[in-house]
Order: sequence, then C-alpha cells, then structure tokens
Amino acid sequence: MTTWGGKLDSVDEEQLLAQLRTETDGKVIKRFISALLYRQGQSPAKIEKLLGFP
Repeated sequence: MTTWGGKLDSVDEEQLLAQLRTETDGKVIKRFISALLYRQGQSPAKIEKLLGFP
C-alpha cells in the first residue's frame, strides 16, 4: 500500500505530459490533468474546484 500521495513518487512531470499527449480517452485525460496539477503542488480540494470534478 502506498502512503498518502505516494502513488506519483516514481513518475515525473515529463512522463505524465508524454502520456497525456498520446491519450484519447476523456476519463484518462482528466486523471492525467489531475495528476499533473497534484505534482505541481495543488491540493485535491483545489483541483476539484478548478476542474469541477473529483
């Protein structure tokens, strides 16, 4: 089990951007955008408020 926020520890921002560029599934794109914002220091609550989805 990972610690809170630990799921992205081994993934850098460039890897997320590379995957986002090739993704076509809308649900997955939302997850990548959320992950990028989280990596940039945004809280889950702020991400939800910014994007309008949890």
